[in-house]
Amino acid sequence: MIYTILLISLVSVLSTNASKERVKVPPEIIAKINAVDSQCVKDVGAPPDILKKIIPWNLPDDDINQKYLFCLSHKLQMANDNGTFDADKTMKIFANSNRLDDIRKNFSECNLKSGKTKYETIYIITNCFYSNVGIELTM
Repeated sequence: MIYTILLISLVSVLSTNASKERVKVPPEIIAKINAVDSQCVKDVGAPPDILKKIIPWNLPDDDINQKYLFCLSHKLQMANDNGTFDADKTMKIFANSNRLDDIRKNFSECNLKSGKTKYETIYIITNCFYSNVGIELTM
């Protein structure tokens, strides 16, 4: 009996810690994303539904996805020419979160990472962020 209670308690704790905060992207940012999405799809040869793999984050690491992510972020003026993010502009995406301090800290740490190219860099930073921050963006 005691083992059953311990097991239920453990499962409850693990499921609570594993849940992610869902953060809705502000409507004005969604409008900007939608405005540049089709151009980036065309520019890099990405599949038309690629945005569904970014929000929420589920984008495999390959050349086209890296280039699309860079194109989108750069055209939104959230990323610079070397593939790192402008923190102030990027944090606006998370304005609806209750965990802005955690998000900012995690983002700052991940934004220091780099890859061999600007495309790889932006993917590494984004993947680091979503792997560690405990949020899920929604549109």
